[in-house]
Amino acid sequence: MKNIRVFFYLLPLAILVLAACGSQTSATSPSSPSPPTISFSPTGLIFSATAGGGNPSAQNVAVSNSGGGTLASPTTSINYSQGSGWLSVNCTGSSAPYTCSTQPATGSLAAGTYNATVSVASSGASNTPQTYPVTFVVSSSSVCVITTAMGTCGPYSDMAISLTYQSQTQNDVWNPPSSWSQALFTTGPGDWYAIANFPTDRSGAIHTYPSMTIQYCCSGSENPTLDSYSYMYSSLSTTPDTASTTVTDAGYDNWMNDWANEVMIQTQLINTEPCTGYFAHTVATSVSFGGTNGVPVNTWNLCQSANYPGTVELVWQLTDPGGSKNFGDSSISVDIYAMLKYLEGNTACYSSSGPGTACLPAGSTFTQTTFGWEINSTGGLNKQFTVNSLTFTASH
Repeated sequence: MKNIRVFFYLLPLAILVLAACGSQTSATSPSSPSPPTISFSPTGLIFSATAGGGNPSAQNVAVSNSGGGTLASPTTSINYSQGSGWLSVNCTGSSAPYTCSTQPATGSLAAGTYNATVSVASSGASNTPQTYPVTFVVSSSSVCVITTAMGTCGPYSDMAISLTYQSQTQNDVWNPPSSWSQALFTTGPGDWYAIANFPTDRSGAIHTYPSMTIQYCCSGSENPTLDSYSYMYSSLSTTPDTASTTVTDAGYDNWMNDWANEVMIQTQLINTEPCTGYFAHTVATSVSFGGTNGVPVNTWNLCQSANYPGTVELVWQLTDPGGSKNFGDSSISVDIYAMLKYLEGNTACYSSSGPGTACLPAGSTFTQTTFGWEINSTGGLNKQFTVNSLTFTASH
């Protein structure tokens, strides 16, 4: 019995000693260092050149280490989707970030779009290899190319709401993320496309609006009134990118009354929420337009932002009975006149004091009409958004 008591007396002491030893061992054991991780900036490249002309300037991709340890010097390989041998990559540097100079060669390439993927490997990196896309557009001399954040092609006289006003296409990138690229290629206002690369961003922020623009001639009372038209409609056929990494909407953007009122008509949404879910106000639902001038009847919801004071944005959006984040139509005709006329003098809209404000004032004037894509994200990949045809028809 005595020995049993001694055993129980000594047991707590033994437990304490073991715990202390364990604690000491844990505190002094070195933790395994995290491995290096390959990161790119930018995440993709877009080049353009004229067939038979010189090579475009090389562009650089920085290969950095977003993990631990040391990123070993990278090696590269190229996988071609179209053609072969038209791209070279040379990575330099003694430590991360390494610089991978990427250079396409025009050579004897015919006019067209050429895509390749550059694979970058680094020994010991946790995510080796990684890839970045390269798009090389070789154009004929008749194609206008814009690669800057702000730039235009035109003006053109073959698309106009009246003979007085000309049109143009434009790159329009604002508040871009640190890594982006976008190129606009135009043969005319009804035949153009943009190739865009913007990183994944689910914030809802719009970074760019490549578009066709009709700028009205003047300002103030010299601009045409809505009432001076008896019809105005537009038809389009587009091919947008619809991958799961793309977040965008397509639509017309109508600015009225010297930029005081903005009315969007969104014809297609890709991986984004209906306006009735995130806009401040749902002004009207299931309003139908069309049925004249060959425009089919479509049903729309009307939403309104709450940017008080200042420009208040109104958005007409095709209805989606299924509740999908992908809805609308890439081939459609829109009765622009009827949709704007519905708003003129309609007091269903809101101000800072509540409902009862005219959506558009009587006698509203046109300032600008556009069509394009509001792009939020392409998932860091080069994605193409194409206008196959776009027409306007109006009386004035």
